[in-house]
Amino acid sequence: MYEPIVINSGRRTGKTTALIKLSSETQKIIICPNQKNVKLIKKMAIDMNLKIPNPLTIEDVVFRQVNKGFTRNGVLVDDADVCLSMICNDFVVGITITGINKVLK
Repeated sequence: MYEPIVINSGRRTGKTTALIKLSSETQKIIICPNQKNVKLIKKMAIDMNLKIPNPLTIEDVVFRQVNKGFTRNGVLVDDADVCLSMICNDFVVGITITGINKVLK
């Protein structure tokens, strides 16, 4: 069983930066809503002088099924609310999550 880490904070407060650092430490892939975010995450990692696995879009993972080659050791999700809305094809107005290990604010 895994214990997820939730990074919860307002807009432009360093959530993605924290996720990039976590990706660099764990070498887990970051999944994000779109190619614009992929490019931004790559640029941020370069600017931070950190090596991370190539980020993927939620579309890449869910709809194109590029995840068949994953090592299955967990992923990191940036803008999870947006990603869930894309999967559900509707606004997500509430979620539950089990096993919170750490909430970073």
